[in-house]
Amino acid sequence: TISLNDAIPISSAGLRFYGLAESRISDNVFIGGFAQAGALFYLGGNNTFSNNTLVNVTMQGLYLSNSTNNTLSGNYIYSDNQSAKGILLDVAANNNFFADNIINLTGANSTAIEISSSKGNAFQNNSLLGFRLYALNLIRAINNTINDSYLPLSSGIGSMFVNESNGTILFTQPMTFSIFANLSNLIAISFNRTFVNSTDGAGSQLNVTARITMFGINLVNPAPYVDFEDDGSFAACSSPQCVNLSYNATTGTFIFNVSSFTSYRAQEEEMNNLPAITRLILN
Repeated sequence: TISLNDAIPISSAGLRFYGLAESRISDNVFIGGFAQAGALFYLGGNNTFSNNTLVNVTMQGLYLSNSTNNTLSGNYIYSDNQSAKGILLDVAANNNFFADNIINLTGANSTAIEISSSKGNAFQNNSLLGFRLYALNLIRAINNTINDSYLPLSSGIGSMFVNESNGTILFTQPMTFSIFANLSNLIAISFNRTFVNSTDGAGSQLNVTARITMFGINLVNPAPYVDFEDDGSFAACSSPQCVNLSYNATTGTFIFNVSSFTSYRAQEEEMNNLPAITRLILN
């Protein structure tokens, strides 16, 4: 058990817990400066990190990698670094629980929480303040859950950003989660199809405006198509439901806005073919 109850300056390396297991770190004030991470948990697991204050961290407030089954609660994290992340879960940081943390970031490209290649993490009642990019950034993250939580826009461009190999979704309105939600059960991004189960009770919390990006679309003049009934039958989607933004034929990247959620795909835009006039006779 580590319970220092003191104000502790962090070195340039930050607090690094390598292989730490079944320990408690609580009720401390960690004062940063040039620390890359306020607290780094690498390997190990089953630790409790609670009621600590981490200020002036440079890059990440809490950074977990290959560390599992930790409980991190009641902590306050502050950073004014341009690209800071309040919480970063990076590669096999699995089955951790985050509750009642306050994250306050003011940097121009800051993100409150980022989960990359990690699964089974749970978030409850965390306060996310001041960030400039995303409240929650999911990068190939599986079976992460959220409950009793509010994902604001703050000063950012999106409440949640979901990044998969076939495309992305940028949710552009705040979202309130009063119903337990496993995000992997509600969001599916496959080749030329983006789906959010907005009819499910938990999924209805995701039924907000968004920007959809599809990768590798091999079309000449793509247009968004929508399946309102989720029965596999798609129809052309026009404004205000869908707004076509851009298409890069070289990379096959197609971007459009949507006003709510169901299933979307891209197809060649339908053209109104008028009969050709080949001969005109004037009397």
